[in-house]
Amino acid sequence: MSRSVPTSVPESVALLRRVYPDSEARTGPDHLAELGSVIEAIPYRWLYWPELVESHGAVFVDLFGAGAAAFREGLDASVRRGPTGRSRTAWLAVVDSYNLIELWQLFRRWRGGLDASEEALLALGGLVLEPWRARLNSAFPDRMFTVEIVPPDPEVGVCLQVRQTAPRLDPPAGW
Repeated sequence: MSRSVPTSVPESVALLRRVYPDSEARTGPDHLAELGSVIEAIPYRWLYWPELVESHGAVFVDLFGAGAAAFREGLDASVRRGPTGRSRTAWLAVVDSYNLIELWQLFRRWRGGLDASEEALLALGGLVLEPWRARLNSAFPDRMFTVEIVPPDPEVGVCLQVRQTAPRLDPPAGW
């Protein structure tokens, strides 16, 4: 990775202080009280405790509100697109593609400057790792997952990758 991932509260607060140099806030809660509002906070529930969808034996993070039917239709289309007998590795690549979250796509409103920077997106990614892991483990206690920040790519930027590591994911019938 080109930069360290600021996953700690002090590093994140330091970033906020650079972005808002005129702010009196010195702690994370101070920034929340000064910059946020109740109504603005409500949508962040989905960022830190995302909806999850299960389809074809795999679990997906549904940050965009697509719903189970959309995931099922997309995966069904992937199954139909090719000949049967494709590899398990190819199936896992399809599942991984649905669980590669490009963080810049989550927001339509950008304040400019550091808001859209790799540093800011890495900070956000680092801060959601633990809640996402907790969410996955809470909803699917019989499974194991990894949630990682993948090295930033010039094409897609900063991404989070979610993978089920146990039990083994096998392709659906017809794959």
